[in-house]
Amino acid sequence: WIGNILHAQPWNHRRIKKIAYVINAAIFGGSAAGAGWLLLGSGSLEGFPLALRIYVAACAVNTLVGTVPWLVRRVLRRTPAALLSDVHEVVDLRPALGSPPDLSRYGRFVNSLPGNESLTVALHEKQLRLPRMPAALDGLRIVHLTDVHMTGRIGRPFFDRMVELVNRAEADFILLTGDLLEHDACRAWIPETFGRLQSRFGAYFVFGNHDIRVDHNRTRRELETAGLVYVGERP
Repeated sequence: WIGNILHAQPWNHRRIKKIAYVINAAIFGGSAAGAGWLLLGSGSLEGFPLALRIYVAACAVNTLVGTVPWLVRRVLRRTPAALLSDVHEVVDLRPALGSPPDLSRYGRFVNSLPGNESLTVALHEKQLRLPRMPAALDGLRIVHLTDVHMTGRIGRPFFDRMVELVNRAEADFILLTGDLLEHDACRAWIPETFGRLQSRFGAYFVFGNHDIRVDHNRTRRELETAGLVYVGERP
């Protein structure tokens, strides 16, 4: 939960990673301190206050079921054989937004922080080789657009430029996978943002946990009216 909230912030990606490392270090450190006390100290946590004992126990559980498996995966991770290329580019949209950009008071504060990347878009272009894919689908282009987070803190021009970037890809399919809109005031933007997405076979969407902060059933209807296709779970 903490990690999800952290990664939802409009901060520099490197800063988010550093904060995540600090959180993991605090959890791991609490576990290590508790284990050291048990192994080298009195062999008991009875001398600790109750709150600290609960914290150490929670750290130990998290380390065993979360941190250790994560570290193992990081160490053993290999490039998948199907991945032929992976080109990463960060596009700064500020020059296209005018000066000053359309931001809320909080948005202006965040954007003033050194190294902030809230007005950038990260593009990852991956080329895959899938042996069992039919030859007729060779060259299929899929755009995966996720975590747009329309909160009202960043004005619509940013999302207009984002849509233009997506449309330049000339995709066959566009897939939107959640955390799209989380403020009612942004609903009026749907026709001129998501509704302008262009692809050969259409745009499809599901919701994430941030989308339920507003009436997501209404959001679904408005996105469908704009021409998108909902492929998530239906009530």
